[in-house]
Amino acid sequence: MSTAAPAPGSTATVRVSNIPASPIAAELLAFFDSAVTTAGAAFACEIAAAHRGWLSRGHGSVQFDSASAATHAIDLASSGRLPPFLGSCLSVSAAHADLLPRAPDLSLRAADASLILGNRVAERELEVAYSWDGVRAEVIPGKRRVDLYLKQDSRSYKLEVLFEDIRECFGCHLDGTGAILLQLAYAPRIYTAISGSTVKSRFTDDRFHACKEDAKFAWVRALDFTPNNSFGECSTLVLKLSKGVPVSEILESLPFSGELGELAISSMDAFGSSSNVVPLVDCPNGFSVPYEVLFRLNSLVHMGKLVARHVNADLFKVLEELSIDTLRRIFEKMSKLKSTCYEPLQFIRHEAHSMSMSKKALLSNKEGGKLMRCYRIHITP
Repeated sequence: MSTAAPAPGSTATVRVSNIPASPIAAELLAFFDSAVTTAGAAFACEIAAAHRGWLSRGHGSVQFDSASAATHAIDLASSGRLPPFLGSCLSVSAAHADLLPRAPDLSLRAADASLILGNRVAERELEVAYSWDGVRAEVIPGKRRVDLYLKQDSRSYKLEVLFEDIRECFGCHLDGTGAILLQLAYAPRIYTAISGSTVKSRFTDDRFHACKEDAKFAWVRALDFTPNNSFGECSTLVLKLSKGVPVSEILESLPFSGELGELAISSMDAFGSSSNVVPLVDCPNGFSVPYEVLFRLNSLVHMGKLVARHVNADLFKVLEELSIDTLRRIFEKMSKLKSTCYEPLQFIRHEAHSMSMSKKALLSNKEGGKLMRCYRIHITP
C-alpha cells in the first residue's frame, strides 16, 4: 500500500530527484543555498548512494533552515522557476522526515538560553537544584518533543522532553525576562554525544553527505550526569530565554496551560532522602507511621501531587493522629488532583474534618430517625 505524500510545510526537508551522477552533496547544498534565498538557507544534504557509497542513485534529500524555505523550493521547482543544476531540471517534493532533528521554523529555536532544574514549592516559587547557561532549545511539533542541548564538564548532552511527559506548561518571567516552565511527569531522556573512528554517525565525511554544522557524531543514551542525581529528584524545568526571543510563538506549539507571572527562585538546601534509591522521603526521627502511609506519600511525590520538601515533621504529626482508613481516603482524593498540592497540611486537615462531620451526621440520622437507607426500590404490580 502506498503512503500518502506529506503536506508541504510539515517538515523542513525536501526530496530531490533527477540529480546528475557526478556532483557531490556539498555542491547540491550550495546550489539550493543560492537558488532559494528569499525564505532561508539550506542546512544539510544527503544523496542516496549504491555500491558501497561511490555511485549516486540520482536522488536524495535537502534540509533547509525552515519549513517555509522547503515550501519555497517546492514552489520554485513546480513552477519551473528553479534554475537547472548542472544542466538537469531537478524534481522537488515534500519529505516525510527531516535529515536531522530540528525545529521546523526559526521562531521555534532559542539559542543562548538558561536552563534551570528544580522543584516548585509553591505556585510561583521554585527551588533550584542545578542550572546551565548557553543552552539551545528546539521545539519539534512533528515529533511532539522539545530538544535541549547543553554542555557539562566539556561534554555535550541532549535532553528530550516529550509532550506527553509534560504535566503543565506555563509562561513566566525571571528577573523580567521571558521564560517557560515545564512541570514534568517523567524525567527527560538523556543523551550524550560520542565520536571517533568506531562510531557510525548520521553524517560522515564522504561525497554524498554535507552539513553546515558538525554532525560527525552519534547520540547515545546516558545516565543522570548531575550532582546528587538531580534529574531523578526534580520535576520542573525552566527555560529562561535570551532577550528578544518571542516566548508566545514557542508556547503556541507546546501544551500550554497558562501564565504564571514573575517566578521567585531560591537555592535547594537538600533533597528529601540521602538514599540513592527510593523512597524519596523517610519518616523523621521520633515519628512512626504504618509502611502503607510512607509508601503512599512517596507515591504522591512521584506522581507530582506532593513536594518532597512539604513531607516534614509537621505533616507526620498530623498523620499520626488519623486512622489508616481516613488516610487512605485522603490519599486517594489527593492522587486525583489535577495539579500539585502545595498546602498538604491544610488539605489533610480539611478533608479529615469533612469526613468527621459526615460520620457524625450519619450516626445522628441512624440514632434519631431510625430509617433504613436503600439504594434502589423495585415496585412490582
